Amino acid sequence: MKKKNNIFVVEGKSDESKLKEFDSKIKTISVGGSAINSESINFLIKNKKRFNIIILTDPDYPGEKIRRELSKIFDSAQHIFIPKESAKKNNKVGIEFISKKTFLRALEGINFYSEFKSISKLEFNELELTGSKFNNTKRKKIAKHFAIGNPNGKTLFKRLNMIGVNKSEILRVLDVQA
Repeated sequence: MKKKNNIFVVEGKSDESKLKEFDSKIKTISVGGSAINSESINFLIKNKKRFNIIILTDPDYPGEKIRRELSKIFDSAQHIFIPKESAKKNNKVGIEFISKKTFLRALEGINFYSEFKSISKLEFNELELTGSKFNNTKRKKIAKHFAIGNPNGKTLFKRLNMIGVNKSEILRVLDVQA
């Protein structure tokens, strides 16, 4: 089989247009927003062996919801997470507002699902990333460092394992002695 092409799965047509501004040859497909278009999904399912699927959704609640749904269908998809502050314009948030520099920086860190658990639930809990009054601050610092959005504890655990981050790496980010 020939080399796979990358295809960026985005929420809407304006996101596709923005990416095409950066590179006219880039392959994109829109899922039609939160009412995920079954035609687009069926196309991707039928052709998933031809493509490296890269999910790029808005850094907001609806975008995260769409990402979760797509992740269930395409469990080996790659993910790009854009920081919310880099995707804002006039109190709106969306991929259509990102700069080329932000996009290229995000491409450098495309995150892959990992086949193994790099951090156990016990280690995660020992780091007090859930259940502690300071957990939200710690989670934000870790999420920003690894460019994985701004997830809750459960999603942070999943994403850290997705990209293969272990306990010692987290301790370094938090500036805590191992």
